[in-house]
Amino acid sequence: VAAGCAQLLLVLVSARRVGVPQVVSLRADPAVSRVRRLMAPMLLGVSVFQLNVLADRLIVVGFVRKAGGVTALFYADRLVQFPLALVGIATATALFPALARAAKGGDSSGFRRRLRDGVRGVLLLAAPAAVGLAMLSSGVVRLLFERGRFDALATRRTSGALLFYCVGLPAFCLVHVLARAHYARERTRAPVRAAVWAMALNLALNLLLVRHLAEAGVALATSVTSTLNFLMLWVALGKEERRAVRGGLAALVAVAPASAALAGAVWALGRLLHGPLYVLLAIPVGAAVYFGLLVLMRLPEARRLIRATLGRLRASS
Repeated sequence: VAAGCAQLLLVLVSARRVGVPQVVSLRADPAVSRVRRLMAPMLLGVSVFQLNVLADRLIVVGFVRKAGGVTALFYADRLVQFPLALVGIATATALFPALARAAKGGDSSGFRRRLRDGVRGVLLLAAPAAVGLAMLSSGVVRLLFERGRFDALATRRTSGALLFYCVGLPAFCLVHVLARAHYARERTRAPVRAAVWAMALNLALNLLLVRHLAEAGVALATSVTSTLNFLMLWVALGKEERRAVRGGLAALVAVAPASAALAGAVWALGRLLHGPLYVLLAIPVGAAVYFGLLVLMRLPEARRLIRATLGRLRASS
């Protein structure tokens, strides 16, 4: 609640700085009414992951006999929400106004360029986040939660669910970007249709996998479903827009080997260190290896990100 109030305060202060009146009005503005009509399908389209997680918990309650399955899913979800919020939702939120302006102004080339850059930017951060969190799943869960009644078995179950959530983390993030590309064009049917199909598939996969993998199976079902949701949103774009997304996905040529190197560095460090020290050192070491390789491969987004980060650090100091 405190964090939500702080977020609202930050928005109000930012709005005041750019000249948005701080006045509450109940007058029916036509533009607001139009936004309201577009908002309902938009909310469904960008909430597929959250709705699937809710379905996961209900399935676990009904089909996993051993107690603690819902708790394992809850903590795994909390951990995967962190990179999802920082990478996927933040990128999509920042990208949406630029996409909407380009669509409204008829700037098709600008729309495609921004969409491509958004996909590349998400991949640049979501892929190493998924790999790193998967490699450190047991250590992170143990460091944050293992105490009291949360024992070693609870850590294994939670880290197992987290591992399968990590499989779909890039897709979780990309769904937000592609859904907003549709909404910027005021296309609401495709995201809703994709969301309905995704939720139906998630339910079917949950019932299939929960019998064999318990709560980890429903986490895997959500990852598979989100990947399909991303593919459906991609196919529903226009031809040139699909090509722009393909151009963004081409960053995998650099991101995939760099992520593999990150995994290797984290694994090697784990042979030398254990416990909290391993987790705390593995994160900066893995990040240094990953971004160092991207810079060596001359990926321009990596250089810009590093320069921006260093600039902020100097400014804050």
